[in-house]
Amino acid sequence: MRKVRTLVVAATGAAAAYFLDPAQGRARRARTQDQVQSWATARRRDLDRTARFEAGVRAGEEAEARGAGHYHPHGDTDLQEHLRMVLSTVPAPTGDVTVEVVDGVVRVRGQVEDRDQVDQVLGAIRDVPGVVSVESLLHLPGTPAPNKAAAIEASDHAAAALEGAADTPGH
Repeated sequence: MRKVRTLVVAATGAAAAYFLDPAQGRARRARTQDQVQSWATARRRDLDRTARFEAGVRAGEEAEARGAGHYHPHGDTDLQEHLRMVLSTVPAPTGDVTVEVVDGVVRVRGQVEDRDQVDQVLGAIRDVPGVVSVESLLHLPGTPAPNKAAAIEASDHAAAALEGAADTPGH
C-alpha cells in the first residue's frame, strides 16, 4: 500500500512539474485541453451515430412490418418485368428463358442446361408474390420443348406415312 501511495505522489508531482513549467506549461495545458475536448467530441459523435443507426433500424423494422420493402405487383406487365429481374439473379444461365404473364399465370419458355437449372428457375418464379401458377415449357438441349413434342411426333408420323406410300407399288 505504501508503494502505491509513493507512486501516486510521484506521478502527481511529475504531472504538476510538467503542466506548471514556466516555459512550456501554458502550451502543454492548452494542448492537453484540446486533446481532451477532441476525445469528448469524438465520443459524443460516436454515441450520436449509434443512436441514429438504431433509430434507422427501428424505423426499417416498423416499415417492413407494414409491408414496405416487399414487392407488390401492379398488373401482369409489372409482374412480367419483375420476373425478368428475378431471373437475372438466378445462378443458372437464363439468357434463353422468357416469361409471359396472363392473370398471374406465368408461362416460362426456353432452354436450360440441366434439371437443376429448371428447378432453380421455377423455384425463383414460384416465390414471387402475385404468381398464381407456373406453366413450364423449359427443356434441355437436344430435347423438344414440351409444347412442341406432339407436333414433332405428328410430323414424323406424317413423313413416315408419306415414305411408306411412296414405297408402295402402283403409286
